[in-house]
Amino acid sequence: MNKILDYLQKGIGPVAISMSRNKYFIALRDGMAPALPIIVFGSFIMLILNLPVTSMLIGEEALASLKEYLGQSSDIAMGITAMVSAFATAYYFAKREKVDPLMAGWAGLASFLMIIPLTVTEEGTKTISLSHLGTTGLFLGMVIGLLAGKFYSVVISRGWTIKLPDTVPEAVSKSIGSMFAVILILSGATVIHVAFMFTSYGNAMDFIYAVLQAPMMDFGGTLPSCLFVAGLNQFIWFFGIHPGSITNMYYPVLMALSQQNFDLIATGSAAVNVINYQFYVAFFEACGANSIVLALMLAFYCKRKENKEIGKIGMPAAAFNIIEPIVFGLPTVLNPYLMLPNILAPLAMIVIGYIATVIGFVPIAVNHVHWTTPTLLSGFLTTGSIAGTITQIIGMIVSAFIYMPFLKLMEMNQDKEDKQREQNVSDSTVKG
Repeated sequence: MNKILDYLQKGIGPVAISMSRNKYFIALRDGMAPALPIIVFGSFIMLILNLPVTSMLIGEEALASLKEYLGQSSDIAMGITAMVSAFATAYYFAKREKVDPLMAGWAGLASFLMIIPLTVTEEGTKTISLSHLGTTGLFLGMVIGLLAGKFYSVVISRGWTIKLPDTVPEAVSKSIGSMFAVILILSGATVIHVAFMFTSYGNAMDFIYAVLQAPMMDFGGTLPSCLFVAGLNQFIWFFGIHPGSITNMYYPVLMALSQQNFDLIATGSAAVNVINYQFYVAFFEACGANSIVLALMLAFYCKRKENKEIGKIGMPAAAFNIIEPIVFGLPTVLNPYLMLPNILAPLAMIVIGYIATVIGFVPIAVNHVHWTTPTLLSGFLTTGSIAGTITQIIGMIVSAFIYMPFLKLMEMNQDKEDKQREQNVSDSTVKG
C-alpha cells in the first residue's frame, strides 16, 4: 500500500498541483464567481414563485400577478451569466498579470457583445436575445474573456500604451493609456464576427455552441460524467491538494445545463436537466463531500478518544461543508484507510440523489444555494421540496454504512500501533 501511495503521490501530485496553479484555469474559475450572487438572487425569486405553498397562501390569481411583477428580475438575473463571465474572466486574468484589470474587463465584455448575433425585428429594431447572454453564449463569453484578458495583458506589458502627464485624472489616464490595446482587441472581435458570417454557422456563437458547448453539455449532463468529476475531486483531496482549479472546469457545463432549465421554466415548461449546477451543489458540495457524516462517525461511532475529539472539533465546520479541519486534522490526507470511503460515500449520495430525481420522488433542483448551506437545508431549498431533505438523509445513512468498516479497520490498526509502541518501550526498559 505504501508503494502504491508513493507512486500515486509522485506521479499524479505534480500534475494536479501544476493544473491547480494554471493561470488560465484560475481565470476561468474566477470568471464564473461574480455571476453566483446574481444567480442566487434570481433563484430566490424563482423559489418564491414556484413553491406550492405560495399559491396556497396568496391564490393563483395573485401568484400570476406576482410573476408578472417579479418575472423580469428573475429572467435577467438568470440570463446574463455569459455577459458577466466575459467581463470577469478578462478582469481576473489581467489582474493576475498585474495590469489594469478594469479596462481588460470592459474590452472582454464589449468584444463578446460585438461577436454575438443580433436579432432584427419586423420593424427593423436590432435586439439581443437574452439566451445569447446566458445559456447559448456562456462558453463563447468565457473564451472571449480569456482571449481579451490575455491579449490586453501582453500589449500593456510590452509598453504599447499612450503616456499622459501625471496631472491627468487617473480614470482618464487609464482609459486613454490603454486605448491602443482596447482598439486592437475590438478590431479582432470585429474580424471574428465578420469572418464567421461567411461560414455555414453564420456567427461565432453558434459555432462554439455546436462544436464545443453542446457536446460538453450532452456528456456533462450525464450521471457518469458527474460521478467522474466528483470522484476526481475526492481523489485529488487525498493528496492534500485543493482540487478547485481542476474540477471547477466542470462548472460552466453545469451552469449551462442550469440555464437551460431556467429558460424552460421562464416559458412555462418544466426543467429537464437532472444533472445541473444546483444538483451538484445539493448532492455533493452542500454535503461537504460527506464531511458531516465522517465528523458524526468519528464523534459517535469511533472508540478511540483522539478520533472522537477530532470529530467533535471538526463538526461545527463540517456542518457548513468546510472539510479542512477533518481533512488535515484526522488526517484523511494520505490515509489509506479512508481513501476509498471518501470517494465512495459522496458518489453514493450523488447516485441516490439522481435516482430519487429520475423516479420523480424529488423535483429537479433549480434553486441555487451557496455551497456552505448546511446539509438537509440545502436539499429542501434547491429542490423546493422536503423530499430533497429526505433524500439527503438517506444518502447520509448509506454513507455512514460505507464508512463503518473502514473506520473500524483504521482504529484496529491504531490499536496495533499503540501496542507495538508499548512493546518497544517495554523492551527498551528491560534492556536498560
